[in-house]
Amino acid sequence: MPQINDLTVVIADRHPLIRNVIKEIVQHAGYNVVAEAANGTALLELQQNAAVPLVFIINTKLPDTDDLDICLTLRQHYPGCKILAFSFSPNPYTEALLQRYDLDAYIHEFNVPNQLTDALQQLSTS
Repeated sequence: MPQINDLTVVIADRHPLIRNVIKEIVQHAGYNVVAEAANGTALLELQQNAAVPLVFIINTKLPDTDDLDICLTLRQHYPGCKILAFSFSPNPYTEALLQRYDLDAYIHEFNVPNQLTDALQQLSTS
C-alpha cells in the first residue's frame, strides 16, 4: 500500500514474528516503518542509523530494559516523539503507566489490528 502520510515508526519487540505482524499492520495502514529492534540496547542504538521516528511502538516487556524506563530515555533523544506501548496482558495500572513513563498510548496486544491503527491515526493528528 502506498504511503498516505509521513509518519515514521519504529517497532520494538523481542519476537520477530510479532514485529513482522505489527509492521504489516502499520504499513497496510499507510505508515512508514523505518526500523525495528529486539531489545532496549538495539532500540537505543537505532538513533544513530534511522530516520528520526515520530512514533515508537514498544512492548512493555522489552528485554534488557527496566520496565519502561527506556521511554524516558527516548523522550530525551527524540523530543516530541510519540510512544505507544503494548502488552499481551491487560494492565490494571494503565493510567499510572501512561503518566509515569510519559506514554501517549497503551494497547492490549490481543486487539492490536484495530487498536493499533486507531492509535496511530490519533497520534498522527495530535
